[in-house]
Amino acid sequence: MKGLLIKDFNLLKKRGIFLLVFIVGYTVYQLGTFNMEWAVGFGTLMIAMFSLTTITYDEYENGMPFLLTLPIRRNDYVREKYVFGFLITTVTWILLVAACFLFDIMIWRKDGGDFGVKLVICAAYLVFVYFLISLQIPLKLKFAERSGIVTTIVVVIIGVFCSIVYIEFEYGVNFLELGLDWNAVAAGAIVVLLALMLVFYRWAVRIMEKREF
Repeated sequence: MKGLLIKDFNLLKKRGIFLLVFIVGYTVYQLGTFNMEWAVGFGTLMIAMFSLTTITYDEYENGMPFLLTLPIRRNDYVREKYVFGFLITTVTWILLVAACFLFDIMIWRKDGGDFGVKLVICAAYLVFVYFLISLQIPLKLKFAERSGIVTTIVVVIIGVFCSIVYIEFEYGVNFLELGLDWNAVAAGAIVVLLALMLVFYRWAVRIMEKREF
């Protein structure tokens, strides 16, 4: 798996420079509009999407059959994609959060009273991106480019739910008169997402083991 990681990091070094510059530029722009959380979320999502394009590069010109002639197992390939995606996503998230909080302290001169809330929102973005990576890997292995359709549907559904929760908290608009404990709902949602991530990983391994090249 180490060799696969080196391959993908070299690909990031060669193909991801423009993306990294774009992420930095967009983050600076969002910081200028006092939108720290969106800067972190968008930057993390963009680098996660790049990690998924490595599968496309592996498929290019029958690259996958060549990779499988190397001393690696198919489940090692799947595991490496998850490790690579989670790793670069986490590192990007940490760097963006650190940069944004330093910007808060040194430029905006805020007292830090709302840092806890902002950190929770940024952490929610990270969990959501983890979920997308976990979902997209098996879909890309199974359906290639058509995987984006399923992912878009899932993102829209989750986005609607998150928007409802945000509006209820921010503006006090009650869309759902259910009297729910939203802290319990959030905790339950995280548990469900983690369980689904495990299911998606096992699905990806199963797809890879059954593929014929």
